[in-house]
Amino acid sequence: MMRGGAHALDGCRIVIVTMTSWGEAGNWLSAKSLEATIARAAPGCAVTVQAADELVPAFAQTGQAIKAATLNSRGPQERRDRYAAVLHALGERFPRGFEERPDGAPALEISGLADWIAATRPDLLIATKGVLCRALLAATRLAGIRVPVVDYVTNHAHFAFEVHRCPGTRMHLVRLPDAKRFLEAECGFTPATVRVIGYLVAAQPLLSEAPAAVPGARASLIVVSNRGGAEYVTMLRRLAPYAGELNLTFVALHDEQLQRSACAVAAAAGAESWQVVTHLDQAKLFGLMRQARTSPVCALVCKASPNSIFEAAYFRLPMFLLRTGLPMEEWGADLVVRERLGVVAEDMDVLTSELVARLRDPRAMADLRARLDAFAGRQLDQEQTIRLLIQALSDAVATAAAAP
Repeated sequence: MMRGGAHALDGCRIVIVTMTSWGEAGNWLSAKSLEATIARAAPGCAVTVQAADELVPAFAQTGQAIKAATLNSRGPQERRDRYAAVLHALGERFPRGFEERPDGAPALEISGLADWIAATRPDLLIATKGVLCRALLAATRLAGIRVPVVDYVTNHAHFAFEVHRCPGTRMHLVRLPDAKRFLEAECGFTPATVRVIGYLVAAQPLLSEAPAAVPGARASLIVVSNRGGAEYVTMLRRLAPYAGELNLTFVALHDEQLQRSACAVAAAAGAESWQVVTHLDQAKLFGLMRQARTSPVCALVCKASPNSIFEAAYFRLPMFLLRTGLPMEEWGADLVVRERLGVVAEDMDVLTSELVARLRDPRAMADLRARLDAFAGRQLDQEQTIRLLIQALSDAVATAAAAP
């Protein structure tokens, strides 16, 4: 890993531009993880995170629309269709090519972003979504300032939507070879502009200084509900017969009604080793994951989001995932099926039946963990990812400095 020493990032002011209101803060958490990683690996630079939806009202409004579309949909297909409609509307506000010649209504939309760039004058901008990359390219032109913009692709499936496609930037950093192939084949990006750096797992910097986990003595299960409700309570009821032999943490994220329902199930089952919470910060969640992996049998139950999938793989937790239908999550679910890292289902009853069967079959769980070991060995070399990340950012700064 590159630590200290002179390189192109020394003295640089780097700003990671992200969203806080899209989804359940996953984009923001990815940006904060990236910030911490850069700060540790390249201490000679100053790196911060800026929320774009604080500067661009259109992005905040889109975040609210995404939340409404995902929470109020009745199934995967309706959720997919409503999400696509929101992204299509955003594309109409920021049409193709606006980043090259920003004017009219789109320029007014990003005027606050342009003013911020003019006032802060960063040396390097990193965008965590394609539409942010496009907005930053346009804003630098409006501000009359030349700043290199790097597209940090947290989820390549977003590029299925035209609004996220940003061919004008010189560097796209992707997490997986599949993502590079997608951007080149489906989006037509020049291969030299797309670099695979690997999947940076947010747990790596958060747990580096944490004490060692104590070996667990029973089965451990973590259930995270950040887009659901009654179906998760139904699952808990079916797990009630195993309450005495199961350590279970249920995260009813920002949902007090769901918390009350889950607590009632736990009380009726006499589940003294179950805990139900409505909030769990990232460091504590990763601590729970690390503790769970010490148990003979362990698993994570949640929606099929890519970050959750790779975090579970990092901790070697077999996954039981609910397929949401959102296009940016489908490839992650398909990867789990293809690599046989867990179970994916659209129906909670099916998912629960699969979970119960495997909780009663330690050998099946051991097979899943063996495949997780092999997968993590291939895909989650964090030292290499950090080294490639810092090299890519250094190259972006050096190339911009050398340009006429």
